[in-house]
Amino acid sequence: MTTSHARADDGGDVTRLARLRGTYTPGTVLIGPSGIGKSVLVNRFAARSAAEGDVVLDAVRVARRSDPVAQLAGVVRAAAGQIASGRRHGTLGELMDRVQLIAIKGVQFAVREGVGNPHLSVRDALVHLGEVLVRENVTRRKPRALLVRLDELQNADDTQRSALLTAIGDLLEHTVELDLPGGRLPMHLPVLVYVTGLPDLLNRATNVDTFRRRFDTRKLTLFVDQEVTSSLLGAQLPDRVRFTDEAAARLAELVSGDPYLCQYVGQAAWNGRRRRSRPPPDGSNSAR
Repeated sequence: MTTSHARADDGGDVTRLARLRGTYTPGTVLIGPSGIGKSVLVNRFAARSAAEGDVVLDAVRVARRSDPVAQLAGVVRAAAGQIASGRRHGTLGELMDRVQLIAIKGVQFAVREGVGNPHLSVRDALVHLGEVLVRENVTRRKPRALLVRLDELQNADDTQRSALLTAIGDLLEHTVELDLPGGRLPMHLPVLVYVTGLPDLLNRATNVDTFRRRFDTRKLTLFVDQEVTSSLLGAQLPDRVRFTDEAAARLAELVSGDPYLCQYVGQAAWNGRRRRSRPPPDGSNSAR
């Protein structure tokens, strides 16, 4: 699916609500060229989730020759206290001990120490935390979700990428049965997954059919002119300043759909009015 920022932004809340109801939804993969704003969009979803009280894991930004499984283990270990505080015993305690070893020592060392498949240990820890949330949400007035972010996944080598996508896919498909007044009800975990990468990320997936079933891939495009002009005309600048139609159209032409340039133009107009200095150049001086 090809989409712009504005259209992609509409889906985050829908996915969250579906997951909180126990309905299956795939993970979201945002692909696009560098600088298109993939991470910015995912961080916007994360900020909204955090404002709703969700447990938002720190983003795992994958660098070349890094150990992304160990990175994910670290953020899972750090976030566990927000979900299962005071429950570090039994199965969860054992899982967190393994996850901590992976996070500190790395995947290769953890394998030598007999941890088994590190990505499966991280998956099992996430599953366990998700199951805790499912059961808590039955009685919570405001249910919570768990949000996972993997950024720039194309930088992982083939083995790591496959392991991560398999583990996260298993997490998304996992169900737990709850005993409710109407009987036993299978529920998918309240887990939201966002992955970003360059356009060739899909081509590097080892099992394309499984990948497409478990992840909804959206290719981010530049803003169209109508989206730029709408955002500028709707901007709330200081002193009740507004862009004219002519200024907004001229700026839409100048930014050429680039989300960063669009943001820069709006910020420049805001700062220009606040300083009461000359307005930004290239047409935005038509703002009144």
